Amino acid sequence: KRYLIEPVDSWILFIPWHFPLQGDPSIRGASSVAEQAFKESYPEIYQYLSQFKDALLNRNPTETGIRYEWYALQRFGSNYYKEFTKPKITWGNLATKPQFSFTKEHFVINAPAPFIATDNLYLLGILNSKIADFYIKQLGVTRNGGYFEYKPMYVEQLPIPKPSKEIQELISEKVHEVLKRKESGLDSSNEEIELDEIIFNLYDLTKDERSIESFKQLIDKN
Repeated sequence: KRYLIEPVDSWILFIPWHFPLQGDPSIRGASSVAEQAFKESYPEIYQYLSQFKDALLNRNPTETGIRYEWYALQRFGSNYYKEFTKPKITWGNLATKPQFSFTKEHFVINAPAPFIATDNLYLLGILNSKIADFYIKQLGVTRNGGYFEYKPMYVEQLPIPKPSKEIQELISEKVHEVLKRKESGLDSSNEEIELDEIIFNLYDLTKDERSIESFKQLIDKN
């Protein structure tokens, strides 16, 4: 959702090769030492997976149990998997308006939702602004139902102002207020209006430019 995610109570077992010794560079191929460490460190998970051992071993007989342990994910992703443990700004690939969210927790984001591993609330404020939405929508594609593609290839073209540290901190503080109100279930409309006004100034928009008919119609609709 806008500014905050709404997580579902779902969990994923992320088990890379040689878990829990995946950081040991000396391990090559399926390791009985790693498996024993897994069994001792996570006995309930190990026992749960053991009932599926035959099926897991047969996923890819030329690699499973040879290159990696039978209980490990066959392909656990690229090296950026650690980015999921960091604070991040994330958003849905399709939406009707900006839905850039922030989370500090270790959430796994399912494709095709993108994310930026950062705790920069200034950036979050810019991305959720009306002017940013207007700009990005000039670049991308609208789908059926009025949904718009917020793909990284469009979002990354947004020019991000680099104001003084004081202005960045002001916007970050305003965003923090929005987050607190949303976390408490309170309305944050006034804070978001204030944010838009500050951000309009960053882009040096005059009052007339802020109210041109095409722009006004777009932001009123959203």
